Amino acid sequence: RGAHAVVDSSAPLDDAGTIRGRIRDITGGGADVVVDPVGGPLAEEGLRALREGGRLMVVGFASGDIPSLPANQVLLRNRNVLGVDWGAWAMANGAENAQVLDEVLAAVRDGRLSPVEPAVHPLADVGPALRDLPERRVVGKACLESR
Repeated sequence: RGAHAVVDSSAPLDDAGTIRGRIRDITGGGADVVVDPVGGPLAEEGLRALREGGRLMVVGFASGDIPSLPANQVLLRNRNVLGVDWGAWAMANGAENAQVLDEVLAAVRDGRLSPVEPAVHPLADVGPALRDLPERRVVGKACLESR
C-alpha cells in the first residue's frame, strides 16, 4: 500500500528482542514520527525508536493497555508525545473537519489514496468476525452484513 518498509511488531527483530532496532535500521537512526493506535508495551518501543526531536502520536489503546511512558526518553532526546483524538477535534471543528474529509475523499477519487476494502461478514458469523480482531487478522475495517 505504498510503505517503504514494514516492521512486524509480533516478531522480535533485534538482539534485545525489541522492534526499535529494526526501526532505527530502516530509518537510518530513528523515526521522525511514530503513530501508535495500539498502546501497551509497543508505545514505549515506538518512543524509543524515535530520532532526537521525533514525535510519538498517541491515537488509541487497541491493546487494551494504557502505557506509562518514561519521561526521560522525552526530555533527554527532545521528543514530543502528542495525543490525537480525531473524534473530539471533529466535533469541536465541524467546518475544518468537513474540509479535511472533502480533501481525503477527493484523493481517493483521484487515486492518490487507495484505502483497504473492508472485510464483510454475514451477521451469522459475528463470533469468528470478532475473534479476527484480537488475533490481528483484520486489515482496515470489518463490517457485519444483516442480509
